[in-house]
Amino acid sequence: MKGIIAAAGKGSRLFPLTSSVSKHLLPVYNKPLIYYPITNLIASGITDICIITNPNELSLYKKLLGNGRDLGCKFEFCEQNEPNGIPDVLNYSKQIFGPVPVTLILGDNIFAASEKILNTLNNKSVKGAKIFVKAVNDPSRYGILEFSENKKILSIKEKPQKPKSNFAIIGLYMFDEMVYDYLNEISPSDRGELEITDILKKYYSKKSLTFDIIRRGSVWFDAGTPESLLKASLYVELFEKQSGIMIGSIEEAAFNQKLITYEHLKKIAGTMPNSNYKEYLIQINKNSN
Repeated sequence: MKGIIAAAGKGSRLFPLTSSVSKHLLPVYNKPLIYYPITNLIASGITDICIITNPNELSLYKKLLGNGRDLGCKFEFCEQNEPNGIPDVLNYSKQIFGPVPVTLILGDNIFAASEKILNTLNNKSVKGAKIFVKAVNDPSRYGILEFSENKKILSIKEKPQKPKSNFAIIGLYMFDEMVYDYLNEISPSDRGELEITDILKKYYSKKSLTFDIIRRGSVWFDAGTPESLLKASLYVELFEKQSGIMIGSIEEAAFNQKLITYEHLKKIAGTMPNSNYKEYLIQINKNSN
């Protein structure tokens, strides 16, 4: 399974914060936003990751993340020159990895996943497509999944004015290799962009779309507005201070997956300036002895 992160959005709802920097590089408490989806992919065992960025921001991401080798991973970067919609990132995935199964995460989603979901993402024999949904208070802002009491999918609607359900499709998708065929079959919507819900409808028509409901044990924030970005930061701060466990540490995820050794983690921490982040990694080293 390969991973791809859609991080090319302009972040217009966050203006003026995004007037000079990508929203995915904005801080969520003590880490850049992009750290959170990367951490989830690594924590689920996905080490080949392609990050889709805005034009002219490639150097910023490379400076921040490097090529991934220090983490036992491989990071690829592509620039999306035009805002053609979320499904367009799959074109870049195919160029980098070939027509293989892929897990797609939206770069502005902060997702503290449960062990069950991480294990699901690590499924190396995925068939069809799998999505994840969560009950929300403002369903007209999202793609919405309607389903029956026995979890039979009834409809998929993109930002409906009169939602038939309050279960939002969060920005986390698993696709088998058929996604590239379906990608060639869809057309831009009235917004002028390809819609991820049109891809999902293709799987639904073939009875190969499944879903999991995000319940207690997992937390999700769509950090695309100032309010949600602030709420996410406050949640991360509170969780980390109370639990002593950091959310969104890419180095810790790599260490836990045994992609890097204790000595190598210690070496990485040694290159960092003095900070709470560095101290946290050093503490991991102490606890592993």
